[in-house]
Amino acid sequence: ESFQAFDLNKDGLLSREEWQAAVTAVLPNLHSVDADAVFGRFDANGDGFLSLDEFNSFFKDTSLGQALVQAAARGPGGLEGKARAAYDLVSKAADAGMREFSSSGDFAAVGRGAAEARRELVARAAEELRSGSADVTLVAEFLVDAALARAARCAQGGGGIYSELWSLDEGRATVDGLRKSAMPRPDDGSYEAHESVAQLLAAKDILVDEQPPRGDGTGSPLRPLFARVQPHVLARTTSLALLEVFEVFHCRAPGAVNYSEAERAKIEGFLDAVDRTPVLRRARAEAAKLRGEPWTDASWRAQMWRMWFELQPSSRQCGFQHVFVGEASQDERGRGIVGGLHNWFKFYLEEQRGAAQYLGRRYTGRTTAAEGVLNPFFVSGRFTWTVEGRKLEKDVGGFFVGVSPEWQLAIATTAFFETETPERASARQWSRDFLVRDTGFTRAARLGDHVYRLVVRRNDSGNLTTFFAAQLGAWDERTRAQLDEPFGQDELEDRLPQLLVMHGFADEPALLACAARVAAAGALTLRDALKHLRGELGYSFSAVVAAPRPSEPQAGDEVQTVLRSQDFRNVASALVALYEEGHLTSANWAGVLEALSSSSGLSGGKLFRPLRFALTGRLKGHDLRELVRLLELLEAGAPWSSELLPLGRRLEALGRWLHDEVGAAGGAAAHDVPTSRERLVEEALSG
Repeated sequence: ESFQAFDLNKDGLLSREEWQAAVTAVLPNLHSVDADAVFGRFDANGDGFLSLDEFNSFFKDTSLGQALVQAAARGPGGLEGKARAAYDLVSKAADAGMREFSSSGDFAAVGRGAAEARRELVARAAEELRSGSADVTLVAEFLVDAALARAARCAQGGGGIYSELWSLDEGRATVDGLRKSAMPRPDDGSYEAHESVAQLLAAKDILVDEQPPRGDGTGSPLRPLFARVQPHVLARTTSLALLEVFEVFHCRAPGAVNYSEAERAKIEGFLDAVDRTPVLRRARAEAAKLRGEPWTDASWRAQMWRMWFELQPSSRQCGFQHVFVGEASQDERGRGIVGGLHNWFKFYLEEQRGAAQYLGRRYTGRTTAAEGVLNPFFVSGRFTWTVEGRKLEKDVGGFFVGVSPEWQLAIATTAFFETETPERASARQWSRDFLVRDTGFTRAARLGDHVYRLVVRRNDSGNLTTFFAAQLGAWDERTRAQLDEPFGQDELEDRLPQLLVMHGFADEPALLACAARVAAAGALTLRDALKHLRGELGYSFSAVVAAPRPSEPQAGDEVQTVLRSQDFRNVASALVALYEEGHLTSANWAGVLEALSSSSGLSGGKLFRPLRFALTGRLKGHDLRELVRLLELLEAGAPWSSELLPLGRRLEALGRWLHDEVGAAGGAAAHDVPTSRERLVEEALSG
């Protein structure tokens, strides 16, 4: 029937012109040169016409790989019958696997048929490349385009390593939310998508349906969180390998000491698959830079195994199991709760087999539910998960949606290496999380158009115990444009807390209010306020004293004049002594000033100049008492760096400088610098 439709003059042959017209109508994006090349390939006798037999040979299965190559090289618009048949083949296999999984609970069954279909397609395409029947030039063009696109993503910059990893996730699916794209009906408040929106949603790989929690008064039962996941998403190489690992942990005997040979082989297969991806290769390079030497393949694999899959003697569990698979735990009241389960793919599968039940959206902190649903790539909500007959609860569980398993490994692995030591963590803007048993760190990071709080924890054995995130807010063009809008000081102080949280400050009201006051003083815009705050909190003392010093202070060089003065040494020594005895606090500021004045014999500006320089590295700035208060509050969490140091690190630097100065000057200087902390504190606090 197709041949007859294309045969316009009904002579039983397709001329080159008839072929071009037919192909252009069916595949408008197919280049004319490609169409002509295909015609020449199937014109077996070279007479310039296609017979019915020659036309039918074009649609034989042996040309499937060629069609896939052409479709990939020309983009989605060039998708034709053969490529569509390949997509349908994989999708049907994945659908069948999901049905088997829903009834059997066999995670590996989800991808078994899809994996076989994928291997068949790859084998056909490879054979056509070897035989020369595929257009090698088209393949080369496609590879070059892919390499250039990947390089462009790497070169975007501007957001740090985590933003770069987000850009490199080639396996991330397209995602949208029903609540984001639909409009409420005026009569009953339900949602209905407009036709244009429905068309847009139809093109997405994943649709999430975030709903209000139970008890909102509607009385309607909640639908599953995942409204749709296209089957081809499950058929990616790393997803198929992940399914095998899910099955490993699903079938493992509780408390098993070691992995069996078969279990270890499946985990190694998963690590082989993810190791080949750009995003994990980038994480490996970043980890090598942090440790100061490159990895061998063997050392990298050993590290990934130890970090993610090494079983702990106490629990017989591992970091991968907590983060990706989920585990049964209990809270302080003995209530069964869900531990971990921060992987969207695993939650989707559990939801499909009826083990997980979504109980509605729930966002914590400053992100409201209305704001949260605008970002479909991250969901946060309450759910239950039934494990071995026990119904476990998760009051607030969040995870990224549509991301590839290799990206989730890459971002957590990078965080793990960035926080190996407190010093490295501080330099990478991580703050200590003191509210947990394990060693924990937290920081803010921009991924795409949103900012998240990342949390990473490890045990004393060097194994990752968890990694998860929480959404902090949008960082899109509209948000960035507001940075330069003029505001009064009161308005700045109102807007700054949300912005400060997105820049890595802990969400503590007292901290944010104090930081907002310091930042807004004299500022006109949010950008000015952030710069002002960074200037006030930056500690330049170490840089100043490390700079080459002339033999004599130059005229007008106030910093060197203060630094070389005996008054500064006296004030600095007394200040260090007060801190080490626990008396240097903002609440005791009047006592601090009195103590410093008593021990140094200074007052007024002669006291405040060296005092400010010792605490801030500058001679002018904000009210010192409020700055000290802010530094105290920042212990709750701040984007620490080599310049933004907590109060303790500042006094440590000051103490080291005093020690070095005494040693360099010999005994003479030692007589000038007070060294008895007990005497200093006693004198300072007497009366």
